Amino acid sequence: MTKKLKVNSVTSLMDKALEDIPSILSDILHFSFEEYGELMEEKVVSFFEEYTLTEEELEYVLVYYYWWIILCSKIAPNRQTIYQMYLKRRKKKFKNKRILYRLLQEWQYATPGFYYLENVHAKYVWSLTDMFLGKTRFTSVSEINYFEPNHGDLMTGILLPLGNHYYMTLFDLFAVPYKLSPSLAKQIIQYTCNLEDGLASPQAQLSANYPEMFKMCLKKVLDNDVALIKK
Repeated sequence: MTKKLKVNSVTSLMDKALEDIPSILSDILHFSFEEYGELMEEKVVSFFEEYTLTEEELEYVLVYYYWWIILCSKIAPNRQTIYQMYLKRRKKKFKNKRILYRLLQEWQYATPGFYYLENVHAKYVWSLTDMFLGKTRFTSVSEINYFEPNHGDLMTGILLPLGNHYYMTLFDLFAVPYKLSPSLAKQIIQYTCNLEDGLASPQAQLSANYPEMFKMCLKKVLDNDVALIKK
């Protein structure tokens, strides 16, 4: 299959998914803050205190932390994620949308990742290579707020499966310019090597410790005067 055909395929998948996904994402956020808002705020209140950020920058980085809490942190009853609780509560809503509901069920297994930008096939369609697994993920990016992407940029965020080995982002991926990528990758890998969590898989280990790794990315960007948001 040619790259052009792949771009057309992922674009078609996104067109179909986008019919429902924006309202679903909004509903997930509403449910999360309505049901677990206080608990989420307790976790986030001191997380970025050590950094000097504008209000706009703080809002930007908090999005990553909030979605990690919703999708990956097992803070709901019975060691479930908030998202798993959402799926249980909203199951009837998707009674007549079984294909969509199966897709949403796959999202509960999504974990954060670190990716190198390999290719830009279209403005919002990228090939990303997993830093740890070496696998390439064909991804549709919903927003670009930071700066123009370059080959070798190290990016982090949560990729959600669309089916047929295609993925989408919830929002912007947090990116570290390629010139800073090697030192940051070394730092993150060293950090994971020093972890002794006894978790079942590297993905589970990464997910559980992601906030600290995200802070490494943020610090690398701020220490090198890289703008967080594209002006």
